[in-house]
Amino acid sequence: MISKIKTSFGGKLFVFFLIIGIQPLLFMTAAAYMNTNEMIKEKINSSIYENIKIVGNLLDSSLETFLNMARFISHSDDVKTLLNKEWSDGFESKFADVQKVYKLTNLLTAAHKNEVPVYIVGVKKYNRFSTTDHLPPIYATLKGEIFNQIDAATKHEVIYTQRRFDAIKSKDIVLTLGRKIRDDASDEVLGYVILDIYDEYFDKVLDNVKVFEGNNVYVLDKNGVIITDKRNKNMTGFKFYDEYYDIVMNNQEGEFLCNIGNNDYIAFFTTLADTGFKIVEIIPSKVLYRDKRIIIKFFIIIALIFSLISIGASFFLSKNLSHPINYLSDLMKKVENGDMDVRFDLKRDDEIGLLGESFNKMIKNTKDLINKVYIKQYLLKEAEFKELKSQANPHFIYNTLESINCMAKLKDYEGITDMVIALGKFLRYSLNKNSDIVTIREDIEQVKNYLTIQQIRFGEKITINFDIDERLYDKKILKFLIQPLVENAIIHGLEPKIGKGFINIRGYISDDLIVFDIEDDGVGFGMSSKSGFGLGMKNVDKLVKIHYGKEYGLSLPEKSGITCVRLTIPNTD
Repeated sequence: MISKIKTSFGGKLFVFFLIIGIQPLLFMTAAAYMNTNEMIKEKINSSIYENIKIVGNLLDSSLETFLNMARFISHSDDVKTLLNKEWSDGFESKFADVQKVYKLTNLLTAAHKNEVPVYIVGVKKYNRFSTTDHLPPIYATLKGEIFNQIDAATKHEVIYTQRRFDAIKSKDIVLTLGRKIRDDASDEVLGYVILDIYDEYFDKVLDNVKVFEGNNVYVLDKNGVIITDKRNKNMTGFKFYDEYYDIVMNNQEGEFLCNIGNNDYIAFFTTLADTGFKIVEIIPSKVLYRDKRIIIKFFIIIALIFSLISIGASFFLSKNLSHPINYLSDLMKKVENGDMDVRFDLKRDDEIGLLGESFNKMIKNTKDLINKVYIKQYLLKEAEFKELKSQANPHFIYNTLESINCMAKLKDYEGITDMVIALGKFLRYSLNKNSDIVTIREDIEQVKNYLTIQQIRFGEKITINFDIDERLYDKKILKFLIQPLVENAIIHGLEPKIGKGFINIRGYISDDLIVFDIEDDGVGFGMSSKSGFGLGMKNVDKLVKIHYGKEYGLSLPEKSGITCVRLTIPNTD
């Protein structure tokens, strides 16, 4: 009968704990998934818009530079003199004027650091000029489409989209800029200056767009004609896809779903401020939101894991609450084995509760007697040791995350990857709770992980030298004594210094002591104004004194021209 009552009581407790454990868990998992999913979508979209706007600004700026080149040439007196020359003026005179124009155009194209063919076509019969070895046939006659467009332009200049192959250079020309050249006195049209823009120039610009697997980027002119696209080039010179043309041309920016070549994409577009060109980036839907599917799987797995944990915990608690006698028996067995930290913590008003209170009083009195003799002092010392040790890692992690933040702003993704890998090794070492005592070889390896992170941050500013006695590597040392000293030298010595510096890490045996000297040629202690200066050194000194004794720790020997922090510990095997 009693067994049935216990089973019934335990079953009720199990169901109760199961309900209050799983329901909030499922609710929190669903809420966390929705928030995370929306946040990731927002960040991805924001990043894509930012990328295409940066590329758009670069295109606008570069095209404005090309137009300024055309304007400068059109206002040049040397160019106007060349276009006014008659063949009868003589070859030498004409040659001298042509050389002046060559110098002018070469100077402009060299300053832009891009190969930009420049053609000057005069209204007079023989006045033609080209920075290339030939004049394209379409510019040999003034009846071409480009000249008609320049004549019709209100600003006397046009940006003309075309697709033409330069057989001599083996390059595609996708854009042409043209402008009238007028006589200052009569306002008569003397000729035209024309600049051809190769497709490879746009390829260089579009390389700045963040790459998603299978993506493509289009640049459209004001009429929706594709000037170039990053990947395929098969649509260059044609209008953008009919079914999406109005969406792009009738809006300044936006995004939409599209299907191109039987593949589903998400398209993002924006309008350039100066030229009115459009930049359209299409990214495969399955690639863009790949992380979303991973997140769904992750949250499902987490929900399952915690549900299993909740079921197990409910069963465990119900079983223990329904079997208080067995629980008290287990506690007594632990005391017999030397575990004095146990406590009967079930609140009961029956005889078992009274027995549990008596048990707790007995354990407390026994522990008090032991603590008065030895363990109290030992625990206080150990608590202080753990407190000091815990202050090192958060200090370093904060500095490392600060560096990662700076590189993220600079979009140094490779540097971020290297730093995160080094940080992972560092944390695995620091979170290893197997032992606080390691070999010097292990601790030096951890210092190298730390310096890997700092060298990514500072580059060639800091030169690092190791000079460690080979006899030291297999000796034992308290974990995390050397790294905070190296960190102190970099942050308070070398970081504030203008110019390059060095840090020497020396380890040797002297008078039966293990000695480490951390040397740097930074600004020294007096010039540091950073908040918290000295905290790392003070913690290391306290750790050494607690663990090894008050006669060991840190000192500051004087050395000419450099700062030195010396660590001494006993030489024991």
